[in-house]
Amino acid sequence: KVIAPATTQDAYALTLAAYDDPNPTVIIEHKALYRAPQLRAPLPTGDELASLKRLGEALLRREGDALTIITYGAMLHRCLEAAERLSAEHNLEVAVLDLRTLSPLDEEAIALAARQTHKLLVVHEDTRSSGLAGEVCAIINERAFEWLDAPVRRLTAPNTPVPYHANLEAAFAPQVSD
Repeated sequence: KVIAPATTQDAYALTLAAYDDPNPTVIIEHKALYRAPQLRAPLPTGDELASLKRLGEALLRREGDALTIITYGAMLHRCLEAAERLSAEHNLEVAVLDLRTLSPLDEEAIALAARQTHKLLVVHEDTRSSGLAGEVCAIINERAFEWLDAPVRRLTAPNTPVPYHANLEAAFAPQVSD
């Protein structure tokens, strides 16, 4: 299993879930999230912890009817910022689905997103070729194609090696303005 938490609460809850799970689990933590101010939040307890402690379950982080952005990890925060900007500047309400677990993928949540907004954008920081976005697009094609009003689009990094200089790295990864 592979998890990619984007929030402090998810990192805590999904790590506990991985510990309880008898199968091996890889946890992918993005370095940009370590000092992100939006991640300073109390750890979940009780019912909130139980609801977040589900491997393989995506979470709808923002509701909307114009488009659904499907993402995970550090890109979640950029996608939420882009959704807020689209709402403020263009009066478009954009849903944002956080995958949280990359294996297994929540195929039902992905298909439901297609049925609800009929337009999808898959965003990840990985390169376009051989990335998770292609797998998500395949799931949509197989399970919800008839619900689409437009082709599924991908916003990814270019098919180049990841640069190490901070300015080049910022140009490499998808940004809010993209």
